[in-house]
Amino acid sequence: MLIVESCDMPTLYQLCLTNRDLYDLASPALWRTIDFVPLNPGRARLDLAEWQRRFFAHCDVWRHEHPERWRVLAARVETLRLPRLAGPLISHQSLKHPDVFNESELYCGPASTTIFNIIACLPRLRTLSLFLKNDWEGPREGEVQALKRVLAGVTSLRIGGQIDVGYVQALLSYPEAIEDLSLINIVEQCGQEYGPNPMLFLKPVQQRFTSLKSLHLSKIGDIDIGDEYDPELERASLEEWAGLLRGASKTLIDLTLEICYSGFRRGPDQEETERGLHSGEQFKEIILPVLQGTEWERLESLTFIGLDDMNPIDGLPERVDVEYRPEREVTYNWDVTPLEVSPPNGIFVD
Repeated sequence: MLIVESCDMPTLYQLCLTNRDLYDLASPALWRTIDFVPLNPGRARLDLAEWQRRFFAHCDVWRHEHPERWRVLAARVETLRLPRLAGPLISHQSLKHPDVFNESELYCGPASTTIFNIIACLPRLRTLSLFLKNDWEGPREGEVQALKRVLAGVTSLRIGGQIDVGYVQALLSYPEAIEDLSLINIVEQCGQEYGPNPMLFLKPVQQRFTSLKSLHLSKIGDIDIGDEYDPELERASLEEWAGLLRGASKTLIDLTLEICYSGFRRGPDQEETERGLHSGEQFKEIILPVLQGTEWERLESLTFIGLDDMNPIDGLPERVDVEYRPEREVTYNWDVTPLEVSPPNGIFVD
């Protein structure tokens, strides 16, 4: 049994296919931790997407055709980690083309079936990580309530990408239970050429994270070029961060704050200093006073990514280890395929 517990997910899957005895031994471990993250570095993006597509397609079939068996399997799942999803709809057709994603080609299953229908069936779920590009509509009728029924036990939540605000709010239905939270570059539209505007969703829950120990907040840095930059939305987003930090100040142990930059074609005359200029300035104005003026009862680690000019931070307890890391550039352009959007390092690599 100890050997089985140490096997990765592909190995456990192959053991389940070998014979009945090995299936009985390996199946509980396989279903307890559904983790596609270890496959992310070593496999082509299309292969990774296909693995996840097959998983949800099989779950969908079991849910409709073998409901009793599905209830047994679903009750085993405690961890679900999904590093790259080409949208929330469940496809029952293999992914054919690595570079061109056509909705009618990819999503041939029932129009009412999404990954959130499957997640809503996992009563013992404790860890949920997902990164997706959602070019489609928001939650279907009944999805939010179904999700809420299983999210009360989730203590680790890491989400990112282009997601409808309705799904984000549903996933944050029980902030009091969450101990580990990562919110990475969440946007509702990827269309802005110079960086997507942020999504506002934290204000209703920012004072309710009473158990939070680890927090990673990351956003796309805006650039004041053209008509797409919205400084008021940028400010409102950072104000939400500030409210969350104040609300979780008594329990936080590890905190990471990040501004990264959406890649775009720059002409030879464009200065590097233009990138993230306004995000950095507003961060100093809104977030820095919170860091300096709050009594951090348990904080031990503070990491800045893409914010190397925050030094020094006055007013922090001496025990706090402050680290500065270089910026990360991400891809959030309108025309990229779902598998090319922003590498989800902040969600899956600690």
